[in-house]
Amino acid sequence: TTQRAITAIPEFLRKTGYRDPANGLDCPFQLGYNTQAAFFDFVGQDPVLNAQFNNLMSIYHQGRASWMDPGFYPVEERLLADTTTDIADKILLVDVGGGKGHDLAEFRAKWPNTPGRLILQDQPAVLAEVVGSQLHESIECMPHDFFTEQPCKGARAYFLHSVLHDWPDAMCQKILAPLRAAMTPGYSRLLINENVIPDRGAQWQATGLDFVMLADFAGAERTESQWTRLLHAAGFRILRIWAADRWSESLIECEVAVGEATESF
Repeated sequence: TTQRAITAIPEFLRKTGYRDPANGLDCPFQLGYNTQAAFFDFVGQDPVLNAQFNNLMSIYHQGRASWMDPGFYPVEERLLADTTTDIADKILLVDVGGGKGHDLAEFRAKWPNTPGRLILQDQPAVLAEVVGSQLHESIECMPHDFFTEQPCKGARAYFLHSVLHDWPDAMCQKILAPLRAAMTPGYSRLLINENVIPDRGAQWQATGLDFVMLADFAGAERTESQWTRLLHAAGFRILRIWAADRWSESLIECEVAVGEATESF
């Protein structure tokens, strides 16, 4: 689904004065496929393409370091030990736009005795495919559009995996705003599992994916300075960027920046 969008980049840039696309409904994808539909709508109309895309997402990070592995992100220290309340009956982790729940399933398998509720959120059509799957019974499915008010208030952590790179900055602000409003300052964490591209010596797979994001979504793989600007504008403070190696996605750990006004793009 990407090839024709990629090859349409030069023509698209010529027509737009070589400006980065800022609208997922007006980017190289529409030009390459001669459609007015957004990528996800286009793929969703074709059962074969939709199945292929979902399968790709399910294996996307196989063979790469996972943030919940020992030595990457200290789950017990950062999410469990550093709490001011008993988390057993509270929401531990909300996977926002989490697809079929592969990340939460992995988390439950690797941290089987971790207390707290695990919530999987996505569109109803996506969650309908989860019925009868191998998800652990402790994982709760909740239909949700991440552009709307976040119904899970005061969770320990909200998790976004490969969500924001699908969107230009202005739309990312609209995704982040409901999360910030739902978070408890000083307690809740925002965990963003995405590529953080260095200014020099970038890994070729990440920079290649940047072209795919631009072509298909008007999105981007972001550098550390771009992530910092985006999250600061949305009212967040980066606590730390955790990384295992150069070719795996990083984990950006954030909290609400109390007393700092948000900015608009």
